[in-house]
Amino acid sequence: MALTGCPKEERQSLPPIRSAGAEPKPKASLKAEPAPTPKGKPAPQATPPPNPKPPPRTAPSPTGKRVLAHAPVAAQRYPSTRTLSPLTSVVAANIQAIAGRNIGLRDDTFMKVGASGSAAPFLLKCLATSDVVLGDFNHLENTLRALRLSRATPLERDSLAAKPGKTARWAITGDRDRLSPLEKEIEATKGRFALVHYGTNDMHMAGTFADALHPFARNLLRIVDGLTSKGIIPSLGTLSPRLDRKDANFWVPTYNQVVRAIAQARSVPLLDMHTAMLALPNHGRAADNLHANVYRSKSAARPCVFTEKGLQYAYNVRNYLSLKLIDQMRRILRREEYDDEEADPILLGEGSAAGPYRVDALPFADLRDIRRSRHMALNLTTCAAGKPPAKTGPEVVYELTLKKPSRLRIVAVNLLETDVDLYLMPGKGDACYRHAGQHVEGKFPAGTVRIAVDTRLLGDTPKWGEFALTIVECDAEDAACDTPAW
Repeated sequence: MALTGCPKEERQSLPPIRSAGAEPKPKASLKAEPAPTPKGKPAPQATPPPNPKPPPRTAPSPTGKRVLAHAPVAAQRYPSTRTLSPLTSVVAANIQAIAGRNIGLRDDTFMKVGASGSAAPFLLKCLATSDVVLGDFNHLENTLRALRLSRATPLERDSLAAKPGKTARWAITGDRDRLSPLEKEIEATKGRFALVHYGTNDMHMAGTFADALHPFARNLLRIVDGLTSKGIIPSLGTLSPRLDRKDANFWVPTYNQVVRAIAQARSVPLLDMHTAMLALPNHGRAADNLHANVYRSKSAARPCVFTEKGLQYAYNVRNYLSLKLIDQMRRILRREEYDDEEADPILLGEGSAAGPYRVDALPFADLRDIRRSRHMALNLTTCAAGKPPAKTGPEVVYELTLKKPSRLRIVAVNLLETDVDLYLMPGKGDACYRHAGQHVEGKFPAGTVRIAVDTRLLGDTPKWGEFALTIVECDAEDAACDTPAW
């Protein structure tokens, strides 16, 4: 397919892009992702106000499309069944606000920030070659052309912030010249977008997967906040299935809910490769059951074939979703039409013992700043196990109603300088079933249980700040969830 809209000498230097005619023409088959919306939505025209406000109602414009009078600001809840999180009006406004912090960055350039999956030659480099088959996704051609023409050559370059075996901590740790790998990549590319994907190696950086979760979450949050402060728009990728180790795979859903919680709270996009890969043959895994597989034709790897046949392989899916996400973010920044979709409804409740936030579906992910809680009324002296602190600070309470007995893993993640504990309580009253530390796993009976995230007063310096709460159903083979939760 010919490229239009650029000088003749530039067109001649670009590799050709093939449509579905280059292979048997199929329909796209990403089961976890809805079909592209036929009607787009104009990106919001205003940056978000400094104080959060309820989303305003939309009204028909003279063109018949929905427009916003101003861009609302609020945390989003991303559906757990989507491979790409919805780019709602809130997220779009936040993307524009982040970009407004540094207008000198290149909107045609992205950075890869991650470990082996991000450093692999199969990730996006093929988009710079002639071996690209867009299939039914020819609307991505303009963005592909822009990436190919970028002076920073984001498609071909080896990222300084992507290296096999590395962790989120490595990306933000300075070396002898005091610059971290991420800072070096930012300086080298001046890229507007960052595709961030950590977690698999981070799982093994402590004695247990539970202990390793907290530093991973803190480092990932530092990456996100550091990027956005510089005007760079991050998208977060989830961990892939771990078929190489069952014990690690049991904890992957919890790690992914932490990634989801951070993306939701910061209103940045989420690319859920875990959900995408579960729908693929062998869960998109190569022969080692750890790394992702790639579509091959006559033994040659072809990771940029986006046909039905190609999209049965993990790297092909990841390349397609990454290109689509960059395309959507560029549309938002250029104030063009983009695929606007709704997030999950906000949580009902106020977070108190009398009016807890209602957990309406599993898996569940939520990130909050406990300093904003006005509730300090819990009496936890009746805990059946463990000794509650003599003095407690602000708390946030959730309510979970189970229709049948369930095996669950619940984790409260301490972010930055925060120190919180979990308490399990009955649906009513001040009784306490259990003081659970930072996580609890086991069999929960049918009925209603309240989950209190409470802070402690240790000395004169309270450790109050942001935390993430995740709730997932345990794998059927996970023996750690076989004992009663209390």
